[in-house]
Amino acid sequence: MNIKPILDNPDSQKTDIGFQSRLNVRSAEAVDLATINNIVIDAITNWKLSERVYRLARHSLTYTETDLEFMLALIGENNEGRAIAAALWEPVSGGKNKNSSILLHGIYVKSDYHGEGIGTYLVDYVSKRARKSGYDRMIVKAWRDAEEFFLRMGFYGSTNNEQERLYPRQLWRIV
Repeated sequence: MNIKPILDNPDSQKTDIGFQSRLNVRSAEAVDLATINNIVIDAITNWKLSERVYRLARHSLTYTETDLEFMLALIGENNEGRAIAAALWEPVSGGKNKNSSILLHGIYVKSDYHGEGIGTYLVDYVSKRARKSGYDRMIVKAWRDAEEFFLRMGFYGSTNNEQERLYPRQLWRIV
């Protein structure tokens, strides 16, 4: 089922996010695919993975043109226009209804910018866009190293036993 995301705001937005940094958030397009994947690869270099797991996971965490047909993607750029972050998600149920959800596929921040509040800002940005579009819940299937970040962001563990068995780090929050 091809659900075209309706959460996009075509206007870019600049915001202060800490350490006197500025972030310009804009919609990503198919031409940005290589940029998104470069951000993903750079972002995961600090994850606590063995070399073998990193080598195997790296490919599965990158995105394709087909992915972008189903997902909404944002790029965060610094003052120099350099892409330093990406967020990708898709609607998984309804919209404009109770219990409608989006699935957050990833918040990725280049390693040089970790700890500056960019990931926090992007989670909040996606959450606000989802709420304005009629969604009331955000789901994320977090890697072990990212679980604590999402818990600090107000996500909760799944209460569905089947989901916990399939995705032990599936978290959610009200948007």
